[in-house]
Amino acid sequence: MKSVALVGTAQTSRDEANYLPPEVDRWGLGRCFTFLDRMDRFFEVHTLNWIRNRAGNRSFTEYMHWLQRTEVPVYHLHPLGPIQRPVEIPLDALIERFGSYFTSSVAYMLATAIIEDYDRIYLYGVDMATEAEYGHQRAGCEYFIGWARGAGIEVIVPESSPILKAPLYAVPRQNMVPVDLLMEKKIQLARLQGIKQEEELALSTQVSCLKDLTEDFSGVSREQIDEHIAILKPEEHETTDQLVEKRAKLRLLEELRDEIDGLFMPAVIPEGVPVVWNGGKAESDGKPTETVVQ
Repeated sequence: MKSVALVGTAQTSRDEANYLPPEVDRWGLGRCFTFLDRMDRFFEVHTLNWIRNRAGNRSFTEYMHWLQRTEVPVYHLHPLGPIQRPVEIPLDALIERFGSYFTSSVAYMLATAIIEDYDRIYLYGVDMATEAEYGHQRAGCEYFIGWARGAGIEVIVPESSPILKAPLYAVPRQNMVPVDLLMEKKIQLARLQGIKQEEELALSTQVSCLKDLTEDFSGVSREQIDEHIAILKPEEHETTDQLVEKRAKLRLLEELRDEIDGLFMPAVIPEGVPVVWNGGKAESDGKPTETVVQ
């Protein structure tokens, strides 16, 4: 069965994608690169100006570094500068088949999965629960879920997600909260509690790892970091806590390796894209450019 997980950034279920079998494809968006241990595709449908205004200068610079260096195919609607494996989303073909009701990045991801004949689609980290930001996007997402199910594709939505959740119209509820809603909230709170415990375990693990690395007062070399990373390969029958600890150590070691490689130095941004650092100037194709922050 050809399966794909579409992963957003909502903390209620996003990490569940890391536990899917390896044969399930994973497509991410936004800051999925910070928590997914593998991605097969990445979707960035916004313009660079939109990203800069939304993310802020520091995060924009970090994001551009990742976009320029990742070997994951990047599916886009607008030019994103010098990235390694750009793939233009066939917008005209999608509109011809589905109409123009694309209200979110997830909608483009769902449409792409449908036209590529996937048999099963998982949705993780896709809640669209904030009315002010995602209220208009949720309906479009559910529209494409309907398309997929109508095409015979199995769509799996976590219990914690409000997607496809609503009271049954015209059926009285007798002025009481139904047990299914109570159970749903219980599951969601338990999941959030688990995420917090996992974050605390990850931080504790990283502190312990740093303590070990600082035993030698001369510092740590890239070769030593690579040796530590090679040791942290997942093994069969490991507990969830053991996997969390390994992922936390890997994130820390990879960040240290990136520091050594200079990946957090300012990126070379495509000409005409304003971004601010180092006293209000940026590099654009090697030439200093005055910038304006909106």
